[in-house]
Amino acid sequence: MECPLCKTFRPLETFDNILHRPEKVAIDEIEALKLRRKIEKQIILDLELNGEEGGKKPAKKDPKVKDYWYMISSDWLFKWKCFVTNKISKAVN
Repeated sequence: MECPLCKTFRPLETFDNILHRPEKVAIDEIEALKLRRKIEKQIILDLELNGEEGGKKPAKKDPKVKDYWYMISSDWLFKWKCFVTNKISKAVN
């Protein structure tokens, strides 16, 4: 699901059926996708609430340095939200 070295998720294209044959999707593929959604959502919640990823304590840092989040693309953020919640909601214009 997630590479322990580079912390990237397995691309959806590498699953046999999810993208190209959804009618033949296997239970383990569905479970892997559910787990990925859960992990992605938890990573963001941890960073947002605690400034840390996956419950890891951040390295000691200068207290004068602030952590900031930047949103580069609201379209991407909307699509990601739809992915992790497994719901398509209306786009706000």
